Amino acid sequence: MRFITYKTWILIILFSSSGFCQTNETNTSKTILLILGSGNLETSVARAEVGFNLFTSKKDVDYIIVSGGCGAHSSSICEATIMADVLIEKGVPENIIYKEEKSKSTAQNYCYSRDLRHSDGNKLINEGDYLFVVSSHWHAMSVSGCFSDKDLVNSKYVIEGSIIPKPDNKTDYGAIYENCINNSNYCKSVLWPKVDAAYTMETSGKKQDQNLQSLFLRDIMAKTKDSTTAYSTISEELSDLPEIWKSNIDASYFNTFENLIYLFKDQQFIALQPGSSTIENGYPKSLNNLFSNLSDYWRQGHLDAAFFNPKTKHVYFFKGDQYVRIPFKRNKMQSAEGPKKITDLVSEWPFNWSTGNIDAAIFNEHANVVIMYRGQESLKLKFDAENLILVDDTPQKVGLDWPTEMWGKRN
Repeated sequence: MRFITYKTWILIILFSSSGFCQTNETNTSKTILLILGSGNLETSVARAEVGFNLFTSKKDVDYIIVSGGCGAHSSSICEATIMADVLIEKGVPENIIYKEEKSKSTAQNYCYSRDLRHSDGNKLINEGDYLFVVSSHWHAMSVSGCFSDKDLVNSKYVIEGSIIPKPDNKTDYGAIYENCINNSNYCKSVLWPKVDAAYTMETSGKKQDQNLQSLFLRDIMAKTKDSTTAYSTISEELSDLPEIWKSNIDASYFNTFENLIYLFKDQQFIALQPGSSTIENGYPKSLNNLFSNLSDYWRQGHLDAAFFNPKTKHVYFFKGDQYVRIPFKRNKMQSAEGPKKITDLVSEWPFNWSTGNIDAAIFNEHANVVIMYRGQESLKLKFDAENLILVDDTPQKVGLDWPTEMWGKRN
């Protein structure tokens, strides 16, 4: 017991000192609460109550992030939803609560939360913001330390309850902090292989040939065919594109009839022919025009995923828990249909994928299946009339090796 107490004291000194780093403060700095979830229902409720106590004691909180996915550690709860419901029931305005629902570990709590965005694409947590990492557990220290030292955020941790690890807790939270600040590829490693965007197309008319799948992962393209994968940078594959299009693509799809690849980023989209890296004339175009009959939520862009179904000539777009469908008729896009809930499109939507927020999607014409990507998992589906039904009963792990030749040694 003496050893545990001594180790905990060292951690408190380490993260307290890192919590007071100097940053470039501006008058636009926000005050944010980040509440870390747990797979245990009672613990998640307790942590939400810790966050509520802090919220009521501080009158200048701009918003609250609740972080934790569904079914983490084989649990039967959605951590972020549980905590959000507790806060709303206690009187916290729903419009200032943001849910991060993909994380399944403390390291992912940090990595997903640091990239969380408003619907208009602006990051929630920015350099110079005041962040309070809230929990009933000492893992808040490592997350707070990462935000302070890695992201130049004015971060402090707030813990109510015992900080002594349980006997079966084998996670070394000090190591999380050390790896975070010393490894430039830390979040790439933690979230690998998160697919940002994807498209697929037939490579020949031969029946035995599979579709060529192109996956965007940050600044890398992974091309998969016949169970083999080749990696290259987007800069190498699409050398003529402006620099802004060479990383972090939001969504993409291939239109068979036009023989064009479409890439989406922020509020714009571009088109290019297969094998070319030159943008077609008339592009970039604004998503405001593509979604002109929809709300600002869609016109602001920052899509999650897209795919084209050449059998029905419909383009599907996904954002948050919604999707829209746009018919492609007479060689042009028509008005968008929707929005509707993703859970209405997919029968028996998997519990641990919450209500949506997918990362990428493709339609594999050869196999006649849709593959959706979320976090480190993929889900295979097929069309039944206008709805999608599961081919795999549960999401599968995405089988992509770490690209050592591109990013160096993995954490």
